[in-house]
Amino acid sequence: MEREVLIKIASELNKNKIRWGIGASVLLHLYGIVKEPDDIDIIVEEEDALKAHDIFLKLGEYNQLPYKAPFKTKHFLNYKVGNTMVDLMGDFKIETEAGIYSMIFDSEAIVGEAEYHGAIIPKTALEDWFVLYQLIPGREPKVKMIEEYLIKDGIKHKNLLDRAMQQPLPEKVVNRIKSILK
Repeated sequence: MEREVLIKIASELNKNKIRWGIGASVLLHLYGIVKEPDDIDIIVEEEDALKAHDIFLKLGEYNQLPYKAPFKTKHFLNYKVGNTMVDLMGDFKIETEAGIYSMIFDSEAIVGEAEYHGAIIPKTALEDWFVLYQLIPGREPKVKMIEEYLIKDGIKHKNLLDRAMQQPLPEKVVNRIKSILK
């Protein structure tokens, strides 16, 4: 990931008053969990997705991606900005054996900000990504890293885990959430 790309994106989204949050590997990088993120994943409110899309069209090149299971995200948009791939998601949903799980993106989902080389980066919660990564195939190494971090540093946003368990989740995911809440 190019640092300048994240700074430019943050500046434009903030200037245009888009409610957004950084997620996935950049979030893990901000917490010191991973050394270098490969790409940038941004969550926006559903009603801001098209406005954010217009901003990204000015920043880089849009790539139309085919639908890919298990994702049911309403706005899943991919861009190349500089040499960095960026995913923009509004109304982020994943289909599971228990039903469709929705990442609730509201004021509670933004748990702080990081100052990143002069740019303000709103952070989504590790607790949300602990759940999401369990639902995305092939993400077990990241689930384990987040789990270890939450056990060591403590769960700061129990409310997000509680509300996640109110949605359709496979039993093994619910059990894993409950095990770190003990």
